[in-house]
Amino acid sequence: MAIVQLLGDGADVNQRDDLGRTALSWAASNRLPGIVYWLIEYGADINIIDLHGRTPLSWAAQAGSHHVVKILVEKGADVNLARGNGLRPLEAVMESGRGEEATIVMKILKKFGAKRSWRHRLRHGWFGHGYLKKVVQKRSRGMQARLWWRLQRSEFKLSGLASMNGLAQPARKHAVFGELSIVGHFRIRCSDSISDHGDVRIMDSGRLSHILNELESPERQQPTMIFLLGGEGKEEALDSLFENYMTQNKPEKSNMTINLRREAGGDHAPVLFVDGDLRATLSVQQSESYLRKTTYSALWADGGSEDVISLVYARLLFLFCDIVCIFAEDFPSLDHVAHFLLFVAQAGSASTLPVPVRPTALVVLGRGSETHRLEMNKFHRTISAHRSRIAESFSTVRTITLGSYDRLRSFLQHHLDHAANIRSAHRARFTAVHLDSLFQAALRHTAMTVTEPFDHIREMRVGNEVPAGLTFHLTNYFRLGFRAEISVGDLVPSIASAIVADNYPPRAHCKPPLSTIPKLHAKIPVSDPNLVFERLYREPLLEAFLWLCKEQPSLSLVPEAACELVRVEANRFFSSVEEAGRPSTELHQEQLMSQSALFCRVKSNRTCLWCRFRKPEHRPACGHGLCEICVRRYGDPASDTEYRLTIRLCYLCLSRAPLTIDLVPPTKRISSLAIDGGGVRGVIPLEFLLLVQEKLGANCPVVDLCELVMGTSSGGIIAHALVNLRWDVATCSDVFERLARRVFHRARRALLVRKSFAGRLYGWLTWWLYDGLYDSAVLESLLKEIFGEFRRTFHAAGPDGSGALISGTKVGVVATSISRETSTFVFGNFNGAECGKQRVRPEDDGDDPFVWQSARATSAAPSIFPPAYIRAIGTFQDGGLRENNPAGIARRVSRQIWPAKKRPALVVSIGTGTKDDKTSGQDAPHFRNVFRDGFARRALDAWLYSLDGEVKWKDLMNLLSDDEKSDHIRYNVSLKDLAGKIDSVSDIDSYRNLVILNPGSAKMAAEVATALLISSFYFELAEVPNSEDGHFPCRGIIRCRPRIRSILPPLEELHGSQQMSFTTDSELLGPFLGEGDVCPSCDRYHKPVSFYVRHLEERISIYLKFGRRKHRKISGFPCTINDIIKDQGLASAFGAIEPQTNSSVEERGHCPNPVKTPRCGRLVGWGRIVQHWPRRYWPLRVYRVLGGQVDPGLEHCGVNIFKFSF
Repeated sequence: MAIVQLLGDGADVNQRDDLGRTALSWAASNRLPGIVYWLIEYGADINIIDLHGRTPLSWAAQAGSHHVVKILVEKGADVNLARGNGLRPLEAVMESGRGEEATIVMKILKKFGAKRSWRHRLRHGWFGHGYLKKVVQKRSRGMQARLWWRLQRSEFKLSGLASMNGLAQPARKHAVFGELSIVGHFRIRCSDSISDHGDVRIMDSGRLSHILNELESPERQQPTMIFLLGGEGKEEALDSLFENYMTQNKPEKSNMTINLRREAGGDHAPVLFVDGDLRATLSVQQSESYLRKTTYSALWADGGSEDVISLVYARLLFLFCDIVCIFAEDFPSLDHVAHFLLFVAQAGSASTLPVPVRPTALVVLGRGSETHRLEMNKFHRTISAHRSRIAESFSTVRTITLGSYDRLRSFLQHHLDHAANIRSAHRARFTAVHLDSLFQAALRHTAMTVTEPFDHIREMRVGNEVPAGLTFHLTNYFRLGFRAEISVGDLVPSIASAIVADNYPPRAHCKPPLSTIPKLHAKIPVSDPNLVFERLYREPLLEAFLWLCKEQPSLSLVPEAACELVRVEANRFFSSVEEAGRPSTELHQEQLMSQSALFCRVKSNRTCLWCRFRKPEHRPACGHGLCEICVRRYGDPASDTEYRLTIRLCYLCLSRAPLTIDLVPPTKRISSLAIDGGGVRGVIPLEFLLLVQEKLGANCPVVDLCELVMGTSSGGIIAHALVNLRWDVATCSDVFERLARRVFHRARRALLVRKSFAGRLYGWLTWWLYDGLYDSAVLESLLKEIFGEFRRTFHAAGPDGSGALISGTKVGVVATSISRETSTFVFGNFNGAECGKQRVRPEDDGDDPFVWQSARATSAAPSIFPPAYIRAIGTFQDGGLRENNPAGIARRVSRQIWPAKKRPALVVSIGTGTKDDKTSGQDAPHFRNVFRDGFARRALDAWLYSLDGEVKWKDLMNLLSDDEKSDHIRYNVSLKDLAGKIDSVSDIDSYRNLVILNPGSAKMAAEVATALLISSFYFELAEVPNSEDGHFPCRGIIRCRPRIRSILPPLEELHGSQQMSFTTDSELLGPFLGEGDVCPSCDRYHKPVSFYVRHLEERISIYLKFGRRKHRKISGFPCTINDIIKDQGLASAFGAIEPQTNSSVEERGHCPNPVKTPRCGRLVGWGRIVQHWPRRYWPLRVYRVLGGQVDPGLEHCGVNIFKFSF
C-alpha cells in the first residue's frame, strides 16, 4: 500500500496542511479505518488539534464511522478534547443527524466518558432541542416547518420522529399503557419454495435479533409479547394503541410482523407485539433481497396456506406469547374465531412449560357486539365443550367488548402484568438474549416438526450438554461410596450440589446489577430446577439407584424416594444461588470440602469425583483426578501463559500439593508427535529430535509444543521418557542407548558348545520355552530403574522447577493382545471418548498399570521378549505387530481425547529406518523358485512388509486431501546396507550416522521446528460478527501457547532475516512484530487482527508468512467463523460450560498488572482496507498530506495505488 510505503520511507506522519489538519484527521473524517490504524501504528498524534479546534476523533464522530471512533478511543484518544469553538466528539455526532450510525457512535463515546460542554448546551437549539432540530432539518424533507414548530411547543411525538429517522428515543408516559416507540420489526413469511418445487419454507428476516440487541440492557431486560390477529379492525387498533403505527411502520407484505414498544427511561419489561394476519396467503417471491434471508423448509407442510400459517402461529409464536389478541370483527363470525381456537388446540402447544404459562386468548368484540347475544352464547358453549383441550394451549379464554381503546390498553397491561408474575413464579421469564436464542431454536424445530414438543430445557444446554455416560458415572460414584461405607444420605448432598453446578454455570442465571439501571436489580433465574431435574437428571439417577438396589439387596432403599431426596436437596442449593446470588460452583466447592473426611479415601480414574459427572483427565498427587471442566472452574490461571491453571487445594482431601495443568485452547488444534518402533533403531528418531531441539533451543522443549506424543515399542519408551519424566532429548538419547546395550548384551545361549548341533538344538528349545531370545527380567529391572517402580500411567509428570506436578502433554503407547484378533490397546495418561482402540483403564484405581509395565508391554516383541502380563488387565505384546507407525492411531486418539477437534493442526511422524529398494515390488516375477519362493518365505515377507512404517504412512496419505497433507510431516532414513536388526547394538553408532550424514536431515529438522512453532499460534474472536454492508467483519486476537518467551527466540533464529506477517488467502492482517506484539505487563502474545468474510460459513485460513512465498497455517485453520463461534461458546446465551478463566477474551482484555499500553486493553477493532473507499478523492488527500507525489493522471483512478499486494 502506497501510504504504508511512504510511512516506511520516513514520511512525517504529523505533517499539517493549510487547515492545520494531519493525515490522521483527514482519514478519520472520511471513514478510512485501515489508514487510521496504520497512521497510529507509525506514531500519529492521536489528540492533535487543527485550526478548527477539533481532534481526529471529533471528525470521525461527525462522519458517523464507529469503526474509526472505536480505534481512536481504544488507542487513547481524549473523548472530551476541543479548543475554542471546536466541537467535542459527542457534540459533533449529535449535530451529524446520521440516524443509526450516530446512535452507535454515541454509545461508544458515552462508554468512554464523553460529555458535552456547557457552551454547546446553551448555544445549540431552541428549548434545548438542538439534536432533534438537526435530525428534522436533515431527514424530514418537506415536513421541516411543521415538525419544527411542533418541536418548539413540546407537542412533537417522539415515537414518530424516531421511527422516521431510525432512532429510538424515549417517549413520555401516557395513560396506563404509555406512549410507544416503534424501533423495528421482524418478519416470518411462509412462501413457496425458491426453487419452485412447491414445498413451503419459513423465512426469517433476522430483525428480531436486531431489535432485542438494541435494547438498553438485553442481558437483563425481560420482554413480554402480545399477538394481535385480525384485519382492518386490528390495524385500526394498532394505529390507536401505538400512535401512527399504520402510517409509519406498515411493513412489506408478510404473515406476521414483530414490533417493539418501550416506555420512557428504559423499561425492564419491553413489549414485543406481533402483527398477524390470517388473510395472507402463501406467496412466491424470488427477489434478490429474499434470497439473502434465512429460510427453513417446512418438512411437514402438505396442507393449504391457511393451515400452514395457523400451524406456525400455534406451534411457534404462541410458545412465547403472553396474550393472543383476536379481533373478532375481522372474522366472518364468532364461529370462525372458535374454529381457529379449536384448530390451535388440536395442533397442540409445543411448550413443555406448565399449563399456567400458556398465553391468554383475548377475543376483542366490536362496539356493536352487544346485539349478538345468540352468537356469543354459541361461542361460549363451543369453548366450554372443548375446555379441556383448549386449556392445554391457552391458560384462559376471555372476551372484551371494544368500548374504547383506553379500555383495551388497560386490559392488555393488566394481563401482561399477570402473565409476567405467572412466568416469574414458574421461572419461565426470559431475558431478551435468552428469548432470541430460544426463538431461533424454536424456529428451526417448527420447520422440522409440528408434532413433537419443543424442549426448551435441553435447548438451553446446547454447547453445555448433559455429560455423556452420566448413568455410568453416577453408578460408579455410588459403587465407590458403598465400598467406602458411606451412607446414601451422605452421598445425596454432593450429587444435588453437582446438579446445580452443572446446570447453572455462573453466566447462566444471575447478573450483577447495573448501577445505571435501578429497575433491573432483580436476579434472573432462567429455568425451574424441578423441571430441569425431571427432564435431565431424574432418569440416569433412577437407573443408578436401581443398580445400587440390585447390587446390594440388603440395602433398604426405594429408588423413587431417593430421587425425590436428591430433588429436594437440589432445590435447597438452587435457592442459595437464586436468593443470595452465590455462584453454583462455589456452593458445590463448599459441599465437597464439608465432606472431605468421608471422601478423602475414595479415588477413581474413571469418574471425576469433583463433579461426579465426567471422566477425569488430570490427577494430582493425592490421587483425586478431575476433569477439564473442573480444572477451569477451580484452577488459578497463570499470568503469563495461556490456558495454564494450577490446582492448589484438593477439595476432597484438603491436600495442598499443587498441580499445574496446561489445557488446550478451544480454538487451537492438536499437534501430535508419533515415533515408530524399531528396537535399537530407536536412536534414529532420537538423533533427529536432537536436530529439531537444536533448532528450538534449550528453553523450548519439543514436547511442550505437542499436545500428544504417541509411540510404539522403542518409540513408546521414548515417549514415556519425554512426557512422564520430562527429560530433555539429549538425556533420553543417552539413557536409551545405555538401556539398549544392557538389554541386548547377551541372549540366551546353550550351556554346551555353541557351534555343536546339540548346542543349537538346546538354544532353540530354550528360546521356545522362554518365549523370547532375551531375558525379560533384565528389561523389567531397567525399566523400573528408569521410570520408577510405583509411577502409574495416569499420574502427572514432573515435578517442575517450582515443585509442582505438571499435567499437560498427553502420552500414549501402543500394545497388542495375544488373542487371535491381536487387538490394539493404548496405555496413556488420558480418558476421553471411545475411538475403536481399547484404552487401558481398569475398574479399580489400584489396578492402574505402572509406567514401567506399559513400557514393558509395548516393547514385548515376539521372539525377542516374552509377552508382558499385567495383573487385573491381561497379557500384551509389542504394538508394532499392528501399529508400528502410530501416526494413524495418534489421529484417532486425539479425536478421542478432544472430540471437538476433528482435524489435527500438525502430525509429525518419525521412522526408524526403511529399506530403500525402489525397484522391488514394481513388477510381478515371472519365475518362482521352489526353494526360495516357498509359502514360508512369502508369508514371512508379507508379514514383515506390513510392519513397515512407510507402508502405513502411504496408506494414511492416500486418505487425506491435498490441503491436509501439508499438515503431516514424515521423517525417515534409508538403512542402506545395514541389516536393520532391532537387537544389533553394534550398529547403534551406524544408525546415528544415518541421520547425521543425511544431507536433508538439517533442512527437515528446521521445517519440523518451524511447523511446531507456528502451530503454537491460534486465533480467538472477540465478539460474534454482525453483518455490515453484506459482509461480516471479524475482529479477534492471535495468541500463543505455550509461553511466547520460549517461542520467539527460535522463530527469530529460523526466520528473523525474513519479513514475517499474518495473512489470509486474500489479505494482509498485519506484520509479525515479535517482541512488539507481547504485552509488557502480562507477558503474553496479543496480536489484534481483523478481516472480512462474505458469510459465516465461508472457510478461511490464517497463515504466518515468512519469506516471499513460504507460509504455514496457524493452529485451528482452515475453518469457518461459525466453527470458531461454536468452539468459543460465543453464541451460548445460557452460560458457558464453565466460568471463563483469564484466558477468555473478555477477561484477558485486562492484565493482572495493568499498565498504559494499547495492546493490553480491549481489542482494537479496525476494519480491513477495502478496495473501494467511500470517496476516491480523500485517500489521495491523505497521501498528499504524508508528502506523497500524486500523478495528475491518478486523480480519476480511484484507490488502486492503495491496494495490498502479496
